[in-house]
Amino acid sequence: MDLEQYYPPTVYSNAGFRSISIPVEILDKDGKRSFIHLFEVYGFSGNGSSIEQVILFNIGRNAGELDSEGDAFYLYSSDAESYHKLLADIQCVEKIVCLNTWLMNASSIIIKE
Repeated sequence: MDLEQYYPPTVYSNAGFRSISIPVEILDKDGKRSFIHLFEVYGFSGNGSSIEQVILFNIGRNAGELDSEGDAFYLYSSDAESYHKLLADIQCVEKIVCLNTWLMNASSIIIKE
């Protein structure tokens, strides 16, 4: 599989609110396909709930409050230390090779939305 054909998600963070979000993007950018198509390769839909499944499987803990919807993944943390640790872990998805590995690992636990 040619991973260069996909662009990765962007992780947005707000330290003041201790929030992390990843919006779902469906449009092609700079000649590359959206990361949701890579999610689909592994049987996920690519929406907020499937992003949540993949992240939770790979970070192995729930250190915050989740509020995923169809168009985005959201996570809120109650303390600064947990927030910074989660942000560091979640930033893996911004690298397409790391995201691919996370998807491959999590594909065994797909929960249909």
